[in-house]
Amino acid sequence: MISKARLKFLRSLKRRKNRVHERALLLEGINLAEEAARSQMLRELYVTEGAAKHPRVDALLAQGHTVVGIDADVVAELTDTESPPGLFAWAEDPCGPLDVDALPRECFVLVANEVADPGNMGSLIRTAAALGLDAVVTTKGAVDPTNSKVVRASAGAIFRIPVRRGDVVTLKQAEFVIHVGDTAGEPLDRRKVRPWRYALVLGNEPRGVQTSVRDLADGVISIPMSNDLESLNVAVAGGILMHALQAMPASDI
Repeated sequence: MISKARLKFLRSLKRRKNRVHERALLLEGINLAEEAARSQMLRELYVTEGAAKHPRVDALLAQGHTVVGIDADVVAELTDTESPPGLFAWAEDPCGPLDVDALPRECFVLVANEVADPGNMGSLIRTAAALGLDAVVTTKGAVDPTNSKVVRASAGAIFRIPVRRGDVVTLKQAEFVIHVGDTAGEPLDRRKVRPWRYALVLGNEPRGVQTSVRDLADGVISIPMSNDLESLNVAVAGGILMHALQAMPASDI
């Protein structure tokens, strides 16, 4: 069974500063555990007797991961959900600081500038991964990508796309063309190509992109809308913009 010391460590991962310090995450549920295992970042599994009988859990156990049994009391201490699945995982943190030298020369990244809602952040990461973007950059003031609600909303996509903590200044210095997504920008349907080294910046839900970031931008783009709607949810708008821009040929304009 789980030791008091290990339980204390796992509980500590609910706090951001501890996750960053330990470079570790506490994951809940088989889907996230499988994603961590696929990325070879799974360190240890904690499973109730009932959960261990599930075929997908059995397949994880067959991979040779260290497994520790837990009971209902431990589940109650660790869970963040109303219907806990009875499986938790200690995994390495896949999110780190931005290193532009590690990015490909032809590159399309999404920048989440102070995006605060965990559900929106997770959805943006999941969409960026699904559409084949090269990275997601989260800026200071944004919800941390290792927040448990972000991880769940991403459906484990934080293990499938590089998610990095950084800033727009660093991207600008690395010769990225910066475009801000905003309702006051150039309509997306007027664009035929996207820059070959490109960053799309989306902002905080009520406030939009920071003024200092907007001042660095090379342009502003928008989604043409009918019915006099003022705006879209940032995750929905981000999905539309990423899909359209990713489909465009890259150019050195």
